[in-house]
Amino acid sequence: MATRNQLLENTKQDLADNLRKLRAAKGISQEALADLAGLHRTYISHVERLATNVTLKQIVTLAELLGVQPYALLKPSAAKARERRKSEADNVPPPPGPTPLGSTSTR
Repeated sequence: MATRNQLLENTKQDLADNLRKLRAAKGISQEALADLAGLHRTYISHVERLATNVTLKQIVTLAELLGVQPYALLKPSAAKARERRKSEADNVPPPPGPTPLGSTSTR
C-alpha cells in the first residue's frame, strides 16, 4: 500500500494533470482561469507544477468553472491507476514463512 506521502503526491499530480487537460480542452489560459476563480494570476501555474497545495474550496471552484464534478479533478487516469496498482503489487514483501523447527523467533 502507498504511504501517506505517496498518496498526497499522487493526488497532487492527478489534480495537476486533470486541471491542465480540462483547461486546455476548454481553451482557457492559466491566467484567465485564475482570474475567473478569483485567484492570483500565477496560481494555476503553481498548481500545475505541483508547487502549491490546493484547498477544497479552490478545487470546488475550479471544478465548477471547468464544468466538472470536483472528483474529476482528483481522479487518476485509468492508465495511472493501473500503473500504481502494479507498482504497489510489485513492492509488496512476501508473507513471512514458517519458522524452522528449533530456531527462535526474533519477534
